[in-house]
Amino acid sequence: MFKKFHIRQYNLRLLLMVTVAIVFGIIMVNSANPSFTKKNIIGATLAICVMLAVTLIDYRRLARFSWLFYVMNLLILLLVRIPGIGYNINGATRWIRFGGIQFQPSEFSKVFLIIFVAAYISERANRLNTIRTLGTLALLMIPPLVLIKSQPDLSTTLIIAFIMIAIVFLGGLSMKLIAIVSAILVPTTIGLLWYIRQPWQKLLHGWQQRRVLSFFRPQDYLSAESYQQLNSMLAIGSGKLWGNGLNNDLPSSVKNANYLPEPQTDFIFAIIGEDLGFAGTVFTIIILLIIVYLLFGIARRTESLFGRLLAGGTACYIGLQTFVNIGVVTLLLPNTGLPLPFISYGLTSLFSSCILIGICLNIDRQNRLSYTKF
Repeated sequence: MFKKFHIRQYNLRLLLMVTVAIVFGIIMVNSANPSFTKKNIIGATLAICVMLAVTLIDYRRLARFSWLFYVMNLLILLLVRIPGIGYNINGATRWIRFGGIQFQPSEFSKVFLIIFVAAYISERANRLNTIRTLGTLALLMIPPLVLIKSQPDLSTTLIIAFIMIAIVFLGGLSMKLIAIVSAILVPTTIGLLWYIRQPWQKLLHGWQQRRVLSFFRPQDYLSAESYQQLNSMLAIGSGKLWGNGLNNDLPSSVKNANYLPEPQTDFIFAIIGEDLGFAGTVFTIIILLIIVYLLFGIARRTESLFGRLLAGGTACYIGLQTFVNIGVVTLLLPNTGLPLPFISYGLTSLFSSCILIGICLNIDRQNRLSYTKF
């Protein structure tokens, strides 16, 4: 399972870009809230070590354990619901705490389910476009998604669902089925948007509905649901081209005035805009886009369908979550509470992202070894 390490076998560009993103995240978290710096540095160092360790595991072996990963995912999601193990923060029970260790199982769900769905599709590639294959996969996705939504965590539920759909698409879903699904989803989505805006709707919790309504009518929720997003826009705007500087003590700073609660997490992009200006936000987007581009490049070069789907699924995960996070901070999307990959403070998210990057580095490493042997 483990292969010898040789630096020339690695995609150094991807490794460099991920490391730059993580180090940049440490710098920005320190500027947002220095009290998290020490823990963030330790966690980031361990995450990079885990990423490098994962690169030594032949990714093809993961397919053999895909069902085990699926069951493990269900088990850790069920643990959240056990009193004394599941940990509640701000009204949501999304964390597991053992002693001094705390993590968010739904973040690891992204790893487990990307591996599982990639293996499931690669094993059934010749019969992917059948009701039995797609229907069985849909049924298998219901339990983990329901468990995540019940935490409640609708945003992560939707992100995982979209990632799984993307992997199915990359696996060779027929254009006919795509057209049929689109013809159903578009009017359904429009109908859902209308429904959840009604006062008598039963699909969302009250606070979830207010988040959606605050997106359409932010002026009605200035002191509540729209508070963070509007202040994040002020922070980004105040940075102008080059920003106000890292760790600045300006009294006019949105961050220094504590108008952004816990800015080191989901709204770190606003801190980047305020401290480093437009230049800093562009730098952030470029780094993450390069990572996504390199991941799709690995997928394109990989002959193994399982490897292509793992790399492609990881690229979709990083790209989609980046888009949603920045969309929320810039008021283009309703407030969801998703971290910016590699940059936001959140060690569970960082570990899950690094594990997936480690797998993708191994995929590219196996490609290079195959070319060398050929």
